[in-house]
Amino acid sequence: MEKAKRVGTIPKVKISDIIIGERIRTDMADLDSMALSLQIEGQLQPLIVTVAPEGKYHLIEGERRIRAAKSLGITALDCDIFESLPELRRKEIELITCVQRQNLSFIEEARAVKMLTDRRRAEAQQGGLSQHGRRLRNKDVAVELNMTESRMSENLRIAAAVEDYPELEAECLKRHEFLRRIRNGEHQILRGGVLQTLYQENFLVMNPLDCMNTINDKIIDLAILHPKHLDTALLDEVVKRLTLGGQIIVFTEHIDIHAWEMALKESGLNVGAKPYIWHIKDKGDYLNYIWAGKNRTSPMRPIPNMLGGSTPPNALSHKAKPMQLLNYIIKCCTERGNFVVVPECEDIETVRCCIEVGRNIRAACSNKIMRDKLILSVIKDK
Repeated sequence: MEKAKRVGTIPKVKISDIIIGERIRTDMADLDSMALSLQIEGQLQPLIVTVAPEGKYHLIEGERRIRAAKSLGITALDCDIFESLPELRRKEIELITCVQRQNLSFIEEARAVKMLTDRRRAEAQQGGLSQHGRRLRNKDVAVELNMTESRMSENLRIAAAVEDYPELEAECLKRHEFLRRIRNGEHQILRGGVLQTLYQENFLVMNPLDCMNTINDKIIDLAILHPKHLDTALLDEVVKRLTLGGQIIVFTEHIDIHAWEMALKESGLNVGAKPYIWHIKDKGDYLNYIWAGKNRTSPMRPIPNMLGGSTPPNALSHKAKPMQLLNYIIKCCTERGNFVVVPECEDIETVRCCIEVGRNIRAACSNKIMRDKLILSVIKDK
């Protein structure tokens, strides 16, 4: 195994010269706290990087500090420099550093430990580790990671369970709960079934525009949009695929109402006289939504001007809507068998409502873990 040789510390390396690449860690946790600490205390620990061609550096450890620095407008950070290393060795050092500093989620830690264990076993079988030969034990890798043998074994069990039952990751359990379920055999969640298949086939994992591209022309009877900003490209795709009497509902912040009304009108749609209001009871807040139609001046049936309701108790997003509100909207704008599309969907209630009232639905979510967790929350209720 090639040993990493430290060259020294270089102050104020430009962040633009540091190549981050694909990382083992995916959960950045609380970057606001990191940014606040960086702002008040300054940089307490240097980044760890290796030399890369053309005056660049490969990042080994410190992605959160880089992200926090960028949010503050900081353009350079201190770095501990190591000599150039092959990519696999850089990954090993990143893995060992992250595990030893305990700044991975428990599932990321389990996957990282399994990755290093598999690599060490492959090296042992090829005779690369003369001190172990073909008899590599978990204990040998645990020593390298500065980890107890029992935690090492737990990590391997967690990694194997997630690999066999990916639904477990969507459950977002704590480590001790995860281990308890494995120990009691509660992790073997039944997969399949007509209802779960129905949800998975109609609630896809992709970005909004790709979702629209999976739909044939002119089949959308109702589109429900709740984007973070005015997305004219997505709006154009939706309008292009509306049926002759197709309709659009746009959930938006009060400050963006006028911009959306103008965009809908410029797309050739008729916009309702005034926005509807949803009173979010559990927050004491209000959210507006706009109706627009193609060759229509009003919904098929009158929608109450103001509806109230609490967000679902297990909602993963603030955009989650109460079933009562969605029932009103969908039943007032569509008939049984009509097609509803939600290209940017962060709650299960819209999909669930359409399925329960006999509408066809196509929805998309960019986060697979969130999508799977939402589907499982519905399946378990049945």
